[in-house]
Amino acid sequence: MSKRSPSGSAPEPEPPLGVTEPQPDPETGGRSDVEVIPVVDQESLRLQGRQLLVNGRPMTMRAVCWNPVRPGGQHPEGLIFRNPSAADLLQIEQDFQMMKALGVNTIRTYEPILDDRVLALVQKHQLHMIVPVFHYFATDMVEVISRVQKLKNHPGTLLWEIGNEWNYNQFYSVGTSTPLGMDAAKSLVKKVISTIRGVDQRLPIATVHGELPSRELIEELSGIDIWGLNIYSGLSFGTRFQTWRTLTDKPMYLGEYGADAMNRTVVDEASQSKAVVALTQEIEQHLSSRSADNVSIGGAVFEWNDEWWKDKQGSADRQDPGGSAPGSGPYPDNVFNEEWWGLVTIDRKPRPVYQELKKLWKPIAEETF
Repeated sequence: MSKRSPSGSAPEPEPPLGVTEPQPDPETGGRSDVEVIPVVDQESLRLQGRQLLVNGRPMTMRAVCWNPVRPGGQHPEGLIFRNPSAADLLQIEQDFQMMKALGVNTIRTYEPILDDRVLALVQKHQLHMIVPVFHYFATDMVEVISRVQKLKNHPGTLLWEIGNEWNYNQFYSVGTSTPLGMDAAKSLVKKVISTIRGVDQRLPIATVHGELPSRELIEELSGIDIWGLNIYSGLSFGTRFQTWRTLTDKPMYLGEYGADAMNRTVVDEASQSKAVVALTQEIEQHLSSRSADNVSIGGAVFEWNDEWWKDKQGSADRQDPGGSAPGSGPYPDNVFNEEWWGLVTIDRKPRPVYQELKKLWKPIAEETF
């Protein structure tokens, strides 16, 4: 789904209810990261066939797409993890607590988390990060190098990600005065791979494609270790897992999947729950952590919280029913109601889908992968 927008200003959010403000530690300059727990032994993270081994065990990626734009804000300026205030840090802590209670072990963002205070919270709550090292065509390679250098040794960093359904948006150049075209977009993927490998030779590199790529594209982009797929196709992924097996021996994950909480213009949270549960159960059946013969390391449900900036015919200060996105379509209406996808609302009230997904993603203490 599209994540680029014009700049916008946003008010400071109130501290979320039910979260106690962390006490400052004088030895850490007032930061709240009082306990540092490794998430990944970086030396043990490696691919083995279609499995992603983390700390020596096949990983099950139970992820959420997290793009916490505050009410009234735009993406990316309104993200609460960019230059966060004290209230933002409280909201981030609440998000991570609720995610862990749900059984989430990985966050997928559309901008990299670079603030040290937020990175400390990622580590404190033992979350993995899919790092969007390059999503936007105007990002230069100097910035890519800086991001990789900063995050390559962070214990939460799981993999580098290039693009978000870039076959549709050509790194968000479509709609600008200088669209890249597919050949230039592919060349850019190769350039980013080379840039990453000049700084980090160890962590896997992924790219996220809208729907299934061709065998020819997979072979051309041979430097990609894992493929992410954004797929919206009702209540089932159909034969896509089986088709993936015929395309490549590399693993895949669902970069985005799920359903919004509206049926055209009517709120329909029951249909959202039905779709997310059905799709998640289907992913669980194809996990390579269950069998090395399976093709998927997991998936990232779209998305954690509602975003109010996405309907360009509406206002970022309220929730509107419109919006659009590429691809086929979500259950039940095949319509992308772009501001209604959250497992929780913008003020973090859980929808029924949160509780239903929690039944599948039980946060078992020993299953941290």
